Amino acid sequence: MDIGQAIRVMLAKRQLSQAKLAAMVEVTRPYMCSLCNNERVPSFGLLERICEALECKVSELIAEGER
Repeated sequence: MDIGQAIRVMLAKRQLSQAKLAAMVEVTRPYMCSLCNNERVPSFGLLERICEALECKVSELIAEGER
C-alpha cells in the first residue's frame, strides 16, 4: 500500500499543494512531505483529517494507494 502516492494523486485531483494540505490538517510542510514520500505513516486520526481536507473517504484513499 502506497499512502504517499495516494495522497499525491488526491492532491493533484483537488489542485492542492502539500503546503496547503499541511496547513489544513495542522502539520508542518516537511512532515506532510515525509508522508507523501512514504518516510512516515500517518496515525488514523491524521489520516481522517487528511481525507476530510481532500474531500474523500479513508477507504477511497486506501484503495488509491493499492492501485
